[in-house]
Amino acid sequence: MSTKLLNSLDPWRAVRNELSLVGQVALIELTRLNAIVLAGTDNAISQVDYQLRFTRSREGDKLVTGRVQARLRLPCQRCLGVVEIAIDVPLSLGLVTTEALAEALPSDLEPLIVIDDQCHRWR
Repeated sequence: MSTKLLNSLDPWRAVRNELSLVGQVALIELTRLNAIVLAGTDNAISQVDYQLRFTRSREGDKLVTGRVQARLRLPCQRCLGVVEIAIDVPLSLGLVTTEALAEALPSDLEPLIVIDDQCHRWR
């Protein structure tokens, strides 16, 4: 089990080896998310915890499962103050190479298209 999020990863090899990753990533590294949250001085607010596991389903689908947890400081749309929201999001991703294969995945899996060993979100 690794505790460091890798800069690059071969998802097919990760599935073959049933790789598990657990750790934290700085919120500032997640540029789209960081753009909407308010700065915080608390270290727990500036980190995102992740747990990822690369496996195969009984049907042979290649999967990434796990969860992402964080505390986010967001601007309240009603009072314009600061609201802190705890998120705990489960992940169930199916690794595929084409949009046609993405369409064929079970409905409980979100497709993650892998092209040239690069992951691309679809849908």
